[in-house]
Amino acid sequence: MEAPPPPPPPTRAVILEPGASLYRPYKGEIKGMIDRTMAIILTDFKLRIKNIWIIILEILAWLFAIIPSMFLLYFFTSLGSEFGFPIFTMYYSSLFIWVTLICTVGGSRLISDDLANNSLTLYLSRPIKRETYFFGKFASIFLLISTISLLPSIIMAGLVIGFSTGGSDPGYDVTAVALTFIGVGFLVSLVFASIAMAFSSLTKNHLYAGVGIFCTILFSSILPGILSIFTENEYISLISVWNNLTIVADKWSGFGGYTDIDWPIPLLIILNIIIVCNAIAWYRISKSELAE
Repeated sequence: MEAPPPPPPPTRAVILEPGASLYRPYKGEIKGMIDRTMAIILTDFKLRIKNIWIIILEILAWLFAIIPSMFLLYFFTSLGSEFGFPIFTMYYSSLFIWVTLICTVGGSRLISDDLANNSLTLYLSRPIKRETYFFGKFASIFLLISTISLLPSIIMAGLVIGFSTGGSDPGYDVTAVALTFIGVGFLVSLVFASIAMAFSSLTKNHLYAGVGIFCTILFSSILPGILSIFTENEYISLISVWNNLTIVADKWSGFGGYTDIDWPIPLLIILNIIIVCNAIAWYRISKSELAE
């Protein structure tokens, strides 16, 4: 009786490194959809986190925005409730430019490089499906942005709880503020990752994608604020992605903020931005030339 044939070698994912001319095999066994998705997530995330500009922006964000906010939180908490809202708004204001820059630099090549190199044909040919590629790319940029949004927000939530155990009344709902830090940190990563997915899928040139991401986020945050002042209509500020996030943060935390707009409206706008941006990215990926 003849021996059965040896099993086929494990399938390996092939990942294109941005700027490289050769495909590099993923060093690990690929047995199912989860393994294939993780191959894309880990490889893509490692490539972006090693980018020198990303490293510089990460260091600057932690040194000049996140760590100072943590120290100020400690001092302001010991001074009483009137300082609670300023530190809360200062934290989100200081994050804005760094999240925007990380999203621009890290997200501009997300899909555009694959379109430019025609590597979507390789990615989406069997055994990697479109949804695997889509989720893998989204998760990689989500993780990258989370390093300066969700991660520090979780730390800030822990500090809020920790500083409130000293016996003195901080003057605000500690649980609400802590959960707000985490919830809004998650929303920041989610919406900025979605914006990066959309713009990176619209062009083969990563420079155009980067300019689109940066200008859309920046000008949508500056112009509505100016227009709302001149028109005395605070609802114009809802055009801004960041204004919607800060309104949700202010209302969820119980601090109230500077506007009478309640949180369901800006939250609905944020969710619609997430859906529309990812729908654009999915459509563009689906319309790309595939090797089925």
